[in-house]
Parts: sequence; C-alpha cells; structure tokens
Amino acid sequence: MVDSLILPISILLVVPCQIRDGYKDPPSPSYGHLTRLENELKPGDVIAKSDGTIFKVRKIGLRATIVRSKAEGDVIVPNTYFVQNAISNYTYRDSLYRLETQVGVHYDSDLKRVRAVLEQTCKKIKWRSQQVQPMVLLNSFGDSSVNYSIRVWIDDPWFAGRMRSQLNEAIWWALKEAGIVIAFPQRDVHLIQEPILPANNVGTGGEAVSLQQERERDR
Repeated sequence: MVDSLILPISILLVVPCQIRDGYKDPPSPSYGHLTRLENELKPGDVIAKSDGTIFKVRKIGLRATIVRSKAEGDVIVPNTYFVQNAISNYTYRDSLYRLETQVGVHYDSDLKRVRAVLEQTCKKIKWRSQQVQPMVLLNSFGDSSVNYSIRVWIDDPWFAGRMRSQLNEAIWWALKEAGIVIAFPQRDVHLIQEPILPANNVGTGGEAVSLQQERERDR
C-alpha cells in the first residue's frame, strides 16, 4: 500500500515562490503595496530621495520603476525601495514648487529701497507661477550683512536648478544697477609687534636680559 499526501492547490502554488524568494531575491511588494505605490506615484512625477537627489518617474512596473536622473540617465529602482524608504513627491498634489535664494546687503543700505528692488525683480520674472505672489523676507542680521530670503514659486520642480540660477542673476544685476552693495565678509586684522632687544643687552655671564626686565628698566 502506498501512502499518499494530498495538499491544497493554493499551498502548492505559494510554497515554491516563498522558497525561491527566500534564497534568491528579496520579497517583492504585495499586490496591495503595488496598488498603493501606483496611487502615490505616477509617470511624470518629480521625486527626491532623502539625500536630495531628484528623479522623474518614467514607468512603473510590477517589480521595478524606471526613473530619469538630472544627468539624463535612466535608473531602474526596485519597488521595494519605495515601500521601505521615505520619498518626497514634489508633484503628488500639484506641480507648484517654491524656489528660495538668499542675498546679503551692506549695513549702510536703504532697506526700504532694497525691498522695493527685490520685489520688483521677482515680479518681472516671466517664468514664475502666477498662483502665488513672490515673497521677500528680512531673514537675519549677519556679521557683515543684512540678509534677505527671496521666494518665488514655479510650475515645474524639474527645472528648479536652472530657474534658481536665473533668479540669482536677476537679483545680482538689479542690485548692481540700483547701486546697492552686496556685502561680503570683512575682517580687521591688528598686528602687535613685540619690541626687539638691542644686541648689547647681554650680561657678563652670557645670559640675555629678559623682556620683562627691559620693560621694568624703561619705566
């Protein structure tokens, strides 16, 4: 008589996959995780890792997602990475993105005029988003400058680096044309020179007269 073992079909289907994944590959996202990933990411989204590296989502697959780097290279990322790590999605709700830059002006500057020049410069920028008005904030009083923070909103975070460069150049030329000095760190160095002992200040025993003795004698 031959003993037989009857297993449900579901066990026969699931067990080999678990053994294979346990020895070769890390566990793949479940269907629920994949559904959640598809709801949180979509092709065209601009995302960033925790270190600030920015990518654009191109294609979401069953096991991996293809993203485009700023260097115009395609990167294949396992979907487990998105499930296990925090990712910033700059276009999750909308594509509105805030650009921010700083500039410091000299303490002798007319701060009312500085604000007027900065605000007017921001309003003239054609590529900024019209949904939110630019913002100019007096951030802090530094050692050598009065520091301002300038905020401008754009409609596509993928081009943030290029647009921040254009914003900085616009601020530079506007302040220069207005005669407002962009401050830079300045340090005053005071040199103290110790008096040099004459050559004849040597005792009979060949020992030099100390600086303290020389000062006491001069009093």
